[in-house]
Amino acid sequence: MKTFLRCIALPISLLALLILSIPAAARENRYADIIASHRHHLDPRLVTAVIKAESNFNPRAVSSAGARGLMQLMPTTARLLGVSNSFDPEENIRGGVEYLRAQLERFGRIDFALAAYNAGPEAVERYGGIPPYRETREYVRKVLQYFGASDTALAMPRQTPSSDKQIGGSRIPVVEENMDKLRALIWSS
Repeated sequence: MKTFLRCIALPISLLALLILSIPAAARENRYADIIASHRHHLDPRLVTAVIKAESNFNPRAVSSAGARGLMQLMPTTARLLGVSNSFDPEENIRGGVEYLRAQLERFGRIDFALAAYNAGPEAVERYGGIPPYRETREYVRKVLQYFGASDTALAMPRQTPSSDKQIGGSRIPVVEENMDKLRALIWSS
């Protein structure tokens, strides 16, 4: 029996090593069709960047806070979005994209929407922008880097006095020159 277990343990460990060595790009491509079909008029590159930052394309990922699946939906949020199985890639992506789009519509800026996705919209409203949480700031930076927008004016626009938007008790800068770009990103089909 011990010999049998030793003989089977080596192939199983080699299989696990092989699975772990699959490049992220191959895992990403596996979900490209699902991402494209659940765009909700979002750029698939943004959705892909969020998935990479949230779970690195692991559909069985569970965070220490209890968030689950590719887009790391909290159980309560998943229920509100009609996601019954957070580990099902199609359901998780549909719910995550719907939630991300709601944050984009609510805040009008990609960086604020990503901060809300990570820390909750209440935190973005309370601080009038990206909360001072190290994890959230790093998350926004990472997603924008994956998305390819980390240094663009669209991601972190300059403030113009006439373009502030009242959110909660704070004024949130919204740059008109970048709103067309943002609308194109949100509404592209």
